[in-house]
Amino acid sequence: MSIRLLAVLAYLLPVTALAQSLTPEQINQMIDKQMNDLDPYQELLNNPDPARSLAAMEIMLESGDESLQRMALEYGLLSPNPTVKRIAFETYLKTRPIFSIRFDGGHVKDSSWPSRMRDWNGTLDANGIGYWRIPVGDYHEDKRCFGESSYRPENCFVTVNSDGVFLTPYGMNARAVVTETGALEGVATLDSVDEPVPFSIRLID
Repeated sequence: MSIRLLAVLAYLLPVTALAQSLTPEQINQMIDKQMNDLDPYQELLNNPDPARSLAAMEIMLESGDESLQRMALEYGLLSPNPTVKRIAFETYLKTRPIFSIRFDGGHVKDSSWPSRMRDWNGTLDANGIGYWRIPVGDYHEDKRCFGESSYRPENCFVTVNSDGVFLTPYGMNARAVVTETGALEGVATLDSVDEPVPFSIRLID
């Protein structure tokens, strides 16, 4: 193959690759289509009739569609209306999510803190920040709470009432609130650990 032919091929190959890639116009069209597909759902959530808006949120949260669930959860948890926020959170719990609890144990001096995390099969970094993943179980109608789905499924894990969100899984007793950023935040009392430990749970990405 001649040097001239090689030079021509080297010139044409990038052009060919570019021609096969998406153009800015095509990307804009795809974005417009995606936004148009989502707009009807946003309209349902923002319906001026509070009852219809609330019903749309609950249906979307229980739909099994991850995109709709994420949209409805964000709408509900970030709502300034405490009733909407609570209903969104309780409906979300019915989907049996897995909570990733972040414990801010950097200040904890109790030597039992690392063993508490090991007992949960959690993780602990060099700064004393611990993480524990635990799934939410079924709703217990008689106890008016959501159970654990692993350690003690018959016992309460999450209880929601007018005083806040109470978490009582194995080895932990805590109260939390849903913040303006859509997260659960509170302080926990842990078995064998003398000091209270702040914690947070991200509910939306």
